[in-house]
Amino acid sequence: MSKPSFRAGLGIIICSLALSACASQSVSSPTPTNGTQPSSGATAPATATAAPASPVSTRHTVGTPPGLTVGSPAQAAALVFTTNPLFAQIIPAAPGALGHNTFYTANAARGVFVVQVVIGSGDCQSGCTTTHTWNYQVNPNGQVGLLSQSGPTVETTPPTPSGESAQVTITLVAGPVCPVEQNPPASGCAPRPVAGAQVVVNDTTGAQVTTATSDASGTVTLSLPTGAYYVVASPANGLEAAPDPQAFSIVNGSTVGFVMAYDTGIR
Repeated sequence: MSKPSFRAGLGIIICSLALSACASQSVSSPTPTNGTQPSSGATAPATATAAPASPVSTRHTVGTPPGLTVGSPAQAAALVFTTNPLFAQIIPAAPGALGHNTFYTANAARGVFVVQVVIGSGDCQSGCTTTHTWNYQVNPNGQVGLLSQSGPTVETTPPTPSGESAQVTITLVAGPVCPVEQNPPASGCAPRPVAGAQVVVNDTTGAQVTTATSDASGTVTLSLPTGAYYVVASPANGLEAAPDPQAFSIVNGSTVGFVMAYDTGIR
């Protein structure tokens, strides 16, 4: 059975978490450099134009040690976030969430990883009037290459780190809850929180940064410094499948949140 209402339920949860992060981001787009780290001093808005496909760089991304093995699409996405200052604050795509203007998707394909980053601007409460898309390929050894970019110009000032470490809220939920889904979910059929599940946060090299366990509301709250990370949630008793690992990037002083969804197996 299809699961449209479960996605809608997730969108409602994510919307409230993501709005504060999105409100702090307006968007622009300098052209990323394949496999290299742009200057950290780039703060002025820049113009993004469509670029022809380019081969994967033969150089490692700055900060990525030789010998790295990329083990998941989420880790590949975290590596991509380090290549462009505009990607300093990104959370996973949130289907149906209002105001979510900066997000990514990532997949494994034919022995490599394909990462797409989307930044939007202009009335993002209604879906954004302008969006710009970057498509990257990440090799298993950590090499990052820009394949293409498309869309009209969008403008932003990359977020500037300030204050203390960023606050990250991850909400673990499980669904579907009811065997017959409705949109919007019927009373009692919204995704339920997953308590007592462990999450492991890793940096771009795969090194463990911290761990935490979800509380009774399914919430994990973390304090992390500026950087790109990916998080892995452990299997939970009675649930069919753990969520896919998810990547995110943050800057000091920011507050971001996203949802990771377990599958109950109910159909």
